[in-house]
Amino acid sequence: MNFGLFTLWTPGEMADAQANLAQSADSVNRSVQACTTLDAATSGSWGEFYSTLKAFTSTKPVAIFAGSGEAITTGTRADQMQQLANELLAWQDRLSAKCTLAPGLSRPTSYAPDVIQVAKWGFIAVGAVAVAVVVSKVTHEMDVFRKPRAA
Repeated sequence: MNFGLFTLWTPGEMADAQANLAQSADSVNRSVQACTTLDAATSGSWGEFYSTLKAFTSTKPVAIFAGSGEAITTGTRADQMQQLANELLAWQDRLSAKCTLAPGLSRPTSYAPDVIQVAKWGFIAVGAVAVAVVVSKVTHEMDVFRKPRAA
């Protein structure tokens, strides 16, 4: 469930996202295996990353709350998945220079950065107004700007 500034993941959504990530990695891995121009060091590094990604995607998401229906999974798990997805995209870029890749993970498109920018400037505006109110109250209480009394 995406709320713009944050996303809540149910175990089902996490499992689906993990499956999609695993399919994309499998597609890239098939291309790497078929690539004859790839050097051994790059192939080995890819293999290590691929193993890590497959281990992550084969682990079932754990729910925070037990009970009937789906519950929310931990944000840490979603963060790990996003990091692996970003690394897979970087690998696709690196490998595509040396090999012809089958379609893998597509670059995500999101409106979240626009929402985040609006929220950021909204928080800044609220903060500026709050500072102005505090300064006004303090200066009024201390009579900082009052006219000096005639002696």
